[in-house]
Amino acid sequence: MGTIAPAHAENKYLSPGDDVKTVLEGLRPGDALYINSGTYNIGNMNINAWSGRGDAPIYVGAVDGRYPPVFYGAIRFDHPDFWNIHNIKFQNSPSSGGGNNHTVSIYGGANWIFQYNEVSDASASGAFANIGLGNFGANGSNPGTPPANYYLVDNCVHDAGNSTGDDSRFHNIYNASAGNNWGFISRNILYNAPYGSQIKLGNDVAASKLEGPSHVTVQYNTLFNSDRGILLVGGVTSNTIKYNLVKTTPHGGVDVHGSTRPYNPAADETPNRVNLNFFRTPYGANGPVVRTDERVVAGTTTEQNNRPGTVGNAPEPSFNGVGCGLLNPSNSIAARYGRYSSYFPGSY
Repeated sequence: MGTIAPAHAENKYLSPGDDVKTVLEGLRPGDALYINSGTYNIGNMNINAWSGRGDAPIYVGAVDGRYPPVFYGAIRFDHPDFWNIHNIKFQNSPSSGGGNNHTVSIYGGANWIFQYNEVSDASASGAFANIGLGNFGANGSNPGTPPANYYLVDNCVHDAGNSTGDDSRFHNIYNASAGNNWGFISRNILYNAPYGSQIKLGNDVAASKLEGPSHVTVQYNTLFNSDRGILLVGGVTSNTIKYNLVKTTPHGGVDVHGSTRPYNPAADETPNRVNLNFFRTPYGANGPVVRTDERVVAGTTTEQNNRPGTVGNAPEPSFNGVGCGLLNPSNSIAARYGRYSSYFPGSY
């Protein structure tokens, strides 16, 4: 996987004051949109995306990655097939409406890449997440189409939550889709989600659906300061959680609970696997997975996780600071995990 540089059908440019919605919805296969630096007040914007193609993806990114444009508000992309979105700062605003108006929402869409972006301040509006993934076209008994074959990688996502601090539903990344994703959430820095999780897979109301996102690989992420590190809930199966570095999560590095169901081998489902992660949590040896009775029901296995009381007796990571481009551990064991790791094979 890498940044795609397509043979563009047309190069277009966006500047502050232009009509963002019209320009984005006007992109066609092979187009490239280069966005000038500055602040774009998008309010609460829904983009009905035209699909790209494998031989002609749609590119959206900064003119100069050193000076990313700021999209101020909440934006939703519907079915962005073969879209590549890079080097944009998405910042939620108090006026975007909160709730499901995540800072960035992506509903459905296949073969998209969301990379090198900064996504923040869901806490400013009370939105449930900074990045929210869901099924496109879900309506009544129609489950819609989940996102598929995507890469959500190399981003910095931070400051989820609500101002009152009276709930645990506010996450940095929230994948509430249902069905096979075959997606990667990898090499991201995530910090400050004190009233929720850094990454949540599943939906709290999925008991009636009996299905959550499956075949998602969550790997090489660095997670700091949240109520839970990674939360699996609502019938999720066949997901892989590995090589992540998780620090300071009172309810554990990985929490599996609520509305879970057994995996079904006949449907090509496998247990969730939580293996080869680094957990530094207040719960010590009990930190990586909480509610083990429900973990068994969900069919989740845990192996070789480096944490206090077990393999390696996980030490203090000793980060070089907190922020985008930081959270790089100096401890040699912790450095094997998370965003900056080159210890384990493979890149994404």
